[in-house]
Order: sequence, then C-alpha cells, then structure tokens
Amino acid sequence: GLAGLIHPLVAALPALLADGALRWMILVAETTNALPLSSFVVPPFSATFAAMLYLPLVAAATYIYRREELTLKRFQNVPHTRTS
Repeated sequence: GLAGLIHPLVAALPALLADGALRWMILVAETTNALPLSSFVVPPFSATFAAMLYLPLVAAATYIYRREELTLKRFQNVPHTRTS
C-alpha cells in the first residue's frame, strides 16, 4: 500500500507478512472445513428473536459491570493503614 510509495522494496516486508497471514487463514479455514459436520446452514431468523437472545446477555454484562464498579468504590473508601 502506502509503503510502496516510498520505495518498492519497503513494501516487500509488509506484503510478505500479509501474505503469510492470509495463507494461514486459508489453511485454517480449509482444515476446519474438512472436519465432519464442520459447516451447516443457519436458518434465517427475525430481529425480534435476535434481540430476545441478546437482551439477557446485555443485562448480565451490565449487572456484572455495576457490581464490580460498586466493589471498587467500596474498597476506595476504606482508609489504608500501614502494616510495617
């Protein structure tokens, strides 16, 4: 990309790294595709159904976040004493 504007040889290293990463991704995809029952068709579903699945996850994540936030605030209000 932009490294080639400086000099064509400068673009060689990023191009080799990108090529290696893409070859690895293709190898992983082909290997997992060769496994039995590795691919299946997900039938279409409505946005309402998706929302019904995600809302409990969002509620649980919000609950955990707020609980940890309150715990941190509680420990920040505790006076620190030296033990040494």
